[in-house]
Parts: sequence; structure tokens; C-alpha cells
Amino acid sequence: MNGARNNLQKEMIAPFGWDFEKVVQNARKLWNEYLGRVQIETEDHLQKMKFYTNLYRAIAAKAIWSDADGRYVDEEEKIRQLNNKEDCIVSGEYWNTFWNNQQLFNLVAPEISSKWARSGIELYKNSGWFNTDPAGIEQTGVMVAMHGVSQIQGAWQSGIRDFDLQTAYSGFKKMLTTAPQKYPGGGTVGIEDIEPYMKYGYIPLGMGSVSNTMEYAYDDWCLAQMALVLNKKEDYTYFNKRSENWRNIFDKESGFARPKDKDGNWLKPFDPYHTPGFVEGNSFNYTWFVPHNPDGLIFQMGKERFVDRLNDAMEKSAVANFNASGDDFSSFPINHGNEPAMEVAYLFNWAGRPWLTQKWTRAIQEQYYGTTPYDAYPGDEDLGQMSSWFIMSTIGLFQMDGGCSAKPVYEIGSPRYPRTTILFKNKYNRGVKFTIQANHASKENKYIQSAKLNGEMIQNFKILQSEVFKGGILELEMSNKPNLKWGVVN
Repeated sequence: MNGARNNLQKEMIAPFGWDFEKVVQNARKLWNEYLGRVQIETEDHLQKMKFYTNLYRAIAAKAIWSDADGRYVDEEEKIRQLNNKEDCIVSGEYWNTFWNNQQLFNLVAPEISSKWARSGIELYKNSGWFNTDPAGIEQTGVMVAMHGVSQIQGAWQSGIRDFDLQTAYSGFKKMLTTAPQKYPGGGTVGIEDIEPYMKYGYIPLGMGSVSNTMEYAYDDWCLAQMALVLNKKEDYTYFNKRSENWRNIFDKESGFARPKDKDGNWLKPFDPYHTPGFVEGNSFNYTWFVPHNPDGLIFQMGKERFVDRLNDAMEKSAVANFNASGDDFSSFPINHGNEPAMEVAYLFNWAGRPWLTQKWTRAIQEQYYGTTPYDAYPGDEDLGQMSSWFIMSTIGLFQMDGGCSAKPVYEIGSPRYPRTTILFKNKYNRGVKFTIQANHASKENKYIQSAKLNGEMIQNFKILQSEVFKGGILELEMSNKPNLKWGVVN
């Protein structure tokens, strides 16, 4: 109660003296600073409304659970004190945020990424466990995998390094090698299916969710990248090898990730839409879930089958998915309205069809994001995940692996606006600003004809993140017809 009174004194009475208009003006000033970090130039008023509403939603989704004096109530209902006055406890899940929140914050609001990382490390140091979904600072056991490793590694690789990576690594290694258990303060800790995953190299039928094999393989890769940063060579080799476990449930004949028993027998009959074992999704959704090795997935499936199947799925989903409930996880090949399938439109880049990435990312922007309460998010906005994806995609940048690799890249999509400027202001060792000049960009002109980075022609759909952070300009020529040669990498 004293903490609540102190919050009121420090955050309301002392600075504003109960003056409502002063509070309003302060909020306006703070939000203008955040929203002004990305400046779009377009004559389309509705596009401006969509963009800045989504940016607001994405940033507003994060919540602070500690008091103004740095105290918080931990997982065992004990009062704890943060040592650094700049720190706070951040609430919010990690599930697949590497395709939305994570890359947006790393690019536009690195101080939020920093607080998010430091918060997770603080809770680990206090309880001995990282949390899969630290809602209200409780060990909820909600959601799957340990994607906090991606958030922290992605922040580190983005030059956000004001936290203890070694401590984080120790905690994540424990999480990815230790059996789950009950927590004394309530709830569960650990990763639910990690034991069969480690024993068999996948999660067999009846021992958990088969889709967690895909999720854990990505976490293993992220931890391997962290081990590489810390020069832990043996751990790197171990977790990097484990990161290929997705292959153990990939059936080359059908071209789908599918369930099998502990003896290696595939479940029959098999239906990629309705066979059980996939968390908030189906086999079709999860087959594409190899963010750390899309090239490997394309090779296993075969490039032509990969492209044809994915494009056909997008066509069918464009007709059916937008007219149905976003939480009907099993009915559609591709469900952009939930986390497991948010990356798929960008996979065409990797399969040598970048114009299809440009086509489908734009289609999703137009059909999945509206301007009213009725049609704003026909899916699960879920703490800013849909809004964050929208911002990154209309900017025209994306990171399939969450920016966790040794040399992170941005993949180029289809910028929606003729000019977008991201202000870095020399913070976190970055330049002043990065501009994306998409000449003639419009609703119809979605296809890239040519590209220059700081005046030099580029043919690759990928650009180094480090080059973006230096500042400069990416200049694109846009048209209403696809260029079947630009961005195609053999």
C-alpha cells in the first residue's frame, strides 16, 4: 500500500499537482516522441492512421509491474528491490515475438528491449528459473518453449548490451536441459516437453505436443548463437546439433511436419489440417516453422513443391481466412491471425521468389488490418504481435530468425510508403537515421524493380543489420508489375 501511495506521489502529484491537462500534455509529449521515431510520408490519410495506431498499440502492449521505487512482489509473494533505478519488471509473453515485438523494439525502441531483457534476467536471478510468460510476475507455465533466449540474444546482436549475457546464458541452458517441476510459489517452471525431446530428438506421440519439436529446435539454435558469442565452443556444437531436430519429424514423402511414435512410426491416417499435436495450429502451419534454417527446409521439401504449396495455401487462405474467426486454428493452411504462421509470406524470399513475398505481405497488410474496431485485427493481437508485424512489414524490413545470428540481416519486403525515416539519434552506437526511399510506392506499386543501399546497386533481398544501424538510405524503385530477376539468390 505504501508503494502505491509513493507511485501516486512520484508519478502524479509531484510532477503534475493533480492537474489533468498537464497529465494530458505530458502523455502527448511522450507519445509524440515514440511515434515520431518512425516518420512516414504518404498522402493517404487512412494509411497514416493505420500505421501510427499500430505503432501505438505495439509499444503500449508492454506493462511495468514494479513500483516507482524499484520494489516488486515476486513469484513467492515476497517484496524484492531492484538495485538499478533504471530497471523495472516488464510483463509480457515471449511466444514467437521474434517475428513481431522483438524486431520492432530492437529497431525503433531499443531501450524497451533492454528493459525487457534485464527484467527477465532479474526474475531468473531471483527465482532460479526463466519464465515462459511472466504475466503478473507469476510462474504461470502458460505457452510453450523458451523464446526468451531469442529476445535476449536478438537484443544483444542489435547492439543492446547493457545487461548480463553470461547470467542469461546460464539460465537458458538450465531451462533447455532440466525437467519441468512444480514451483514453491505456485505454478510450474521449466519447459513442459523437454525430457522426451532430449531423449528421442523429437516429441513422440502421447508424450507432448509434436509442434514443440519445432519450437525447441529454434531455441536450441538461439542458445547456440549465444554460446558462440560467449566462446563456449562445446555448448555451441551441442545446441547447434540439437537445432536440427526439426528434421526428425519432417516427412520427406509428404513434405509435412507430422507426428510419429517413439519407435519412429508415422501416425496414420494423416491430415495436415486436422491431425492433432500442434499448439494453436496444425501441421500445415508448423511445417514452415524453421526460422533458423529456411534453406534447409526448402531443400528437404524441394523448391518447386515448397513454392507451389505455399503460394496455393496463400491463395486459399486469402479467400477463406479473412472471413472467419482468427482463433479457428485448424481450418486454414495459413492463419496470419496467430503466432505460429506469421513468417510464411517472407519465406518466398528464401525460395527465390521475392516478388511473391512482396505480393503476399502487401495482401496481408490490406486484408488483415483495418481502421475500425470491427476489422482492425481479425486475429489475436496478443500484446502487440499483430501490430508489430504490420509496422515492420509496411516499413519493408523483416528478420526470419529474430536477428539472433552471428551477422544479423534484414530481409527486404515491400515498403508501403514512398518514404520512411527511422530515427536512431546516435543511441546504442547507431547512426542518426535510416531512410527507406520507395519511389512510386502505392497500393498498386508493390513490386521492387531495383535497389540501392547508400548509392550502390544491390541484388540480394538481404542487407546486413549493421549497415542499417550505421544510418543511410535504402532506395527502391517500385512498380505494379513484378521483376522476376531482382532479389533472386541461387
